[in-house]
Amino acid sequence: MTRNITDLPPEILVKVFSFLPGKTLGNVCKTCTCFREATNIDSIWQTRCASEYNFTQLEGWNSSYQDVYKKILFKYGSLRGLYQREFKPYGGLAHIKFDTGQIIVREYFAPDNPHIKRPLREQKLFSISINKKREAEVLCLKGYKGPHTCKLTQKSGKLKFKCQYTAYHRHPKGKEKELEEWLVSKQEDFSDLSVMKFEEYYLRTGKYKFERMELPLPLTNVPVQPGLFKGHYGAHGIEIMHLSYDRELKNIHVLKVTGDVNVPALNISLYVDLQRPMILNLEQQESMHMLREIDTPDIPEDNGPRFEPRIQPFMIPASCFNRVDRVPQCCKYRFHGQGRIAGHGYHNPSLTPGHFIVFDNDTLGFMWMELLSFSMYSRVTETFD
Repeated sequence: MTRNITDLPPEILVKVFSFLPGKTLGNVCKTCTCFREATNIDSIWQTRCASEYNFTQLEGWNSSYQDVYKKILFKYGSLRGLYQREFKPYGGLAHIKFDTGQIIVREYFAPDNPHIKRPLREQKLFSISINKKREAEVLCLKGYKGPHTCKLTQKSGKLKFKCQYTAYHRHPKGKEKELEEWLVSKQEDFSDLSVMKFEEYYLRTGKYKFERMELPLPLTNVPVQPGLFKGHYGAHGIEIMHLSYDRELKNIHVLKVTGDVNVPALNISLYVDLQRPMILNLEQQESMHMLREIDTPDIPEDNGPRFEPRIQPFMIPASCFNRVDRVPQCCKYRFHGQGRIAGHGYHNPSLTPGHFIVFDNDTLGFMWMELLSFSMYSRVTETFD
């Protein structure tokens, strides 16, 4: 009769240890030679990698599951996910995921203006991998001289990357050449704003701060599903927004993930009152003046179930500025709302009335009454697992 766990056959020990958390396994292997040999079986660590970090692909790592767990996943595996960049006033969107042989940090940018339906643009910023010395290594991938060392600190869901060689980021032909290439790549209509943004990026090129960002789960019986959208913001180009609901499903909030010098990131751009729906005919939409006069709900409370689609014609008045081609001629919902406006530097922020339009689950619009302009929003289709 077996009286001691160390008398168990190795294959039984391996089976038992496969149920232990990775942190506990690290302590078990220090107990005795028998346990150390059992915990060195890589299938145990393969199970831990999958169950604790959903890491299932060893391709490109040139390491064992045990090494990847101990040197990478235990310290950095929980970083996977979506992040908001802290970079006032512009903000940013970043995603950390497992890649072939590394953990990779990518930053995402809105498409070039005015192509709102195009995919987000992306840029690799940092990587975490096992180097030739078999040690974990964090590298900065920006600049003109190849990957170089970077320091990563973590605290309360916030990450800070600090490049150790910021000189590697400078264009070999100088700042003027770098600015020239920046302006060509941005293709903006307002070069002064692009130059202003370039100066901020140029000065803070070696420092990146991120805070974790959670996307809401799908909802039932709502006009449009929550999530990320790309929206037109006049001279500032296309920005990335986060649409969500309050708990009572009475209001929609549209938060800026990326911002500008007027209304910075992390501020609410749009408030939508879901208790003030409208049904309009084409005659009521002939001028902005007529639209401004429509100030009360146009649907009786007892007229059908909540958020029942109200298919209606849609048109943009001739006096309303619009950068979008082929705007839909009908919509499913229309609500009263408010949009955030401010002067340069977020000076004197205020809310201005507007109409929030739902064309379909992936396409939205906002009619800015006082600004005499129309913004289109298109859902971000990229997935961030």
